[in-house]
Amino acid sequence: MTGKNVLLVEDQPKAMEALTVLLGLVDTDFDIALASGQSQASRIIERQKVDLAIVDLGLGEGSGLQVLHELATRQPDAMRVVYTQSRSPKLRDQCLSLGADVFIHKGTDRSDLVEVLMLFKQFSRPPAAGLN
Repeated sequence: MTGKNVLLVEDQPKAMEALTVLLGLVDTDFDIALASGQSQASRIIERQKVDLAIVDLGLGEGSGLQVLHELATRQPDAMRVVYTQSRSPKLRDQCLSLGADVFIHKGTDRSDLVEVLMLFKQFSRPPAAGLN
């Protein structure tokens, strides 16, 4: 599957760069939009179709939870992946209730994220899961 629009919401430049490289390794045809905060992500969500969003919760500006809410409201067909430092089961449940399809802890190796990206590349939307 090619030509998919990916929104990457991450406020740490090194993490943003690493995720961008990872996306490029999985599929060179991803069209990647970068947002370092909630307001920038909101503008992208308003202006273009999002097929996949990878959202960090701890943003310097705004909230990743609010980005999830906006995606669920404005682009309900977008796959939503939370990629965060938190291991909180309560936060994980909150994200899933806001429409996140997958919750991945950044501290794990990236194989969970790669697996999700490969599924996304192969299918339009993998089944909801809560990877830890």
